[in-house]
Amino acid sequence: KMSVVWSYWDISKNGWKVYKSSTTKRLESCYLTNVPKCKIDGEHFADLVHMFQRNNLDTSIRVSIKREELHPADSFVFYLTGSVNSTDNIEYISDGGGLVASFLTSRVTHVICKEEDIPSCQDVIQGAISMDIPVVNENFILDCQKVVRSDQLDVKEYLVDCTGNTVRITESYFKSRTKWIGILKNGSAMEHVRLNIHFKDDTSGLFWGDLKYINNASHLKSRVTGHVEESAIHFREMFHSEDMARDFKGLCNNRSLVCQSDTFTLKLFYYCKLSRKGLPFLKPGSVWNGTIKKENPFSMQLQAEDKSLIGTFVWDNQQPIDIECKINKQSIEFEAMDIENIPIHFNGVINKTDQSIIGQSTVGGTSLPFSIQIQ
Repeated sequence: KMSVVWSYWDISKNGWKVYKSSTTKRLESCYLTNVPKCKIDGEHFADLVHMFQRNNLDTSIRVSIKREELHPADSFVFYLTGSVNSTDNIEYISDGGGLVASFLTSRVTHVICKEEDIPSCQDVIQGAISMDIPVVNENFILDCQKVVRSDQLDVKEYLVDCTGNTVRITESYFKSRTKWIGILKNGSAMEHVRLNIHFKDDTSGLFWGDLKYINNASHLKSRVTGHVEESAIHFREMFHSEDMARDFKGLCNNRSLVCQSDTFTLKLFYYCKLSRKGLPFLKPGSVWNGTIKKENPFSMQLQAEDKSLIGTFVWDNQQPIDIECKINKQSIEFEAMDIENIPIHFNGVINKTDQSIIGQSTVGGTSLPFSIQIQ
């Protein structure tokens, strides 16, 4: 299962030279079965006890030989999804020097997923792409054991089309800040990409943002500007100048985007973190009802963002206010405006048992207790 290379010292070149494939197989077979000698050619044999290549007629004429177990996957940490997550695959990866992670963390280098498992593994796929981790098919496991170095594999050849299913959320997906994840295709070539959009307001449909090429070695990122009108979307992707630009046109349907340029097809779906580890009830789309000093009722509704939760804060019968919640372990912090447009700071502790939050709200130098219940 692992790559093995047999070499001998080439005196004329003052360096190691790899034996041809048939000789390597013969040497490896003798080595594994504890055979002390192995034929190299008509003039030489291998002394596998002392690791020399010797001359048949004069055994004192010798050069060193060596056996190397190469682990091309020793820099990889895999996360296996769906039917790929099997004992056989875990053992195969371990034999090649790779690691298999039990959880999707920043240490994971590749997520392995079969095409048929994509609809049932959307949560993992979305999380991986948001962390710039390539999602590749099961052939990557097999092929990384067949090369001498891991950099001989082009990850783009193994990327899966992860747009087979869209995210399950209830809010409108045209908000002030949204994130879309998917693929960019040019013929059979494919890239995983992430589109960040900032809408100018709720009515014009104008937006700007950036398109990041996740699996590009140079971490390529382009700028985008465009607009949405009903179900149609149009935007221009720009690199270093207007001369390096391409226009995309397409449709928005069921929280997904399918756009086309002259030669490229872009397929994206709305990205949303469905829950936070350890705090599954703090999820986008959840509604929180709260009060300050057991009066002044308010409610909150959340969306998703990279390292926080964004959403709206509404006093009773007032206009919604945009907020951003910073969550650190069991604490939560955010700022809103009171009904007189004065900033009010909230700092509280999350109780996982009854799914509530209690803390202090501060306006100026005055602190008042607040409580929130997850609806």
